[in-house]
Amino acid sequence: MIFDKRSQVILLTTLTLPATFALVSLPSDAAKPTLANKYQPLPNQACINLQQNMARAIKKRTFEEVTLKTPVNFEDLIAKAKGGACELTATSNGKQFKTLGDIAIAMMTMLRKQGWLEDQQYAANSPEGMLIAFRKDKDLLILSIESKLAKEVKCDQQAPIASCYERAKPEQIFYSISLKAARGK
Repeated sequence: MIFDKRSQVILLTTLTLPATFALVSLPSDAAKPTLANKYQPLPNQACINLQQNMARAIKKRTFEEVTLKTPVNFEDLIAKAKGGACELTATSNGKQFKTLGDIAIAMMTMLRKQGWLEDQQYAANSPEGMLIAFRKDKDLLILSIESKLAKEVKCDQQAPIASCYERAKPEQIFYSISLKAARGK
């Protein structure tokens, strides 16, 4: 792989491993996304296909375990555009996935297979949440993954939140996964 001035260093982290750096080369179409000025939900069949593929990616028994709502409000904070989207939501726990990153990898793999490219302009990451965006032409997907601990998990206020997740039992870790899909105009 050749790295040029578009190459970026991206910090890859998990809750249990030290930080790892990876040098990646972004495709030219990912470097210069086409921004929309208004959005509408993807066509209904495209939303249903995403629902079915998301269910498989996050290990659900049936695709009905992923809720589909359309239309929902949608806002593109980078392009400063608004409109509608279809939204897919699901929950999971630490028995199915150990970390936020595990869910992100499963979802990213599924979306890449469908031709979606990551748009790093929207990326955000914290110990309890991730935001990742994907594009196909003017279409935009926003993937949000959040985690929380069961109330019975007691955390030292002075310790990093990651240490609380390390001590928690898998059934005490809960994940909320949301994917909003919009067609740009």
